[in-house]
Amino acid sequence: AALVKTLELKNAIHVGHSTGGGEVARYIARHGTKRVAKAVLIGAVPPLMLKTAANPGGLPIEAFDQIRAGVL
Repeated sequence: AALVKTLELKNAIHVGHSTGGGEVARYIARHGTKRVAKAVLIGAVPPLMLKTAANPGGLPIEAFDQIRAGVL
């Protein structure tokens, strides 16, 4: 947001792929659309994938534990 403001960008187009899509969504949620003309989300992953009380549609922690075990 500071860079966008410093460069005095107007009508910027924010593009995010995968987790970058979550970052685009987070940027707009935090800073609004005053300087944003368009947002492009390609295969976007939501900012929070973990199942919690606030995100009941998320994945259980065990799914992430299995991914970690496979990577390590």
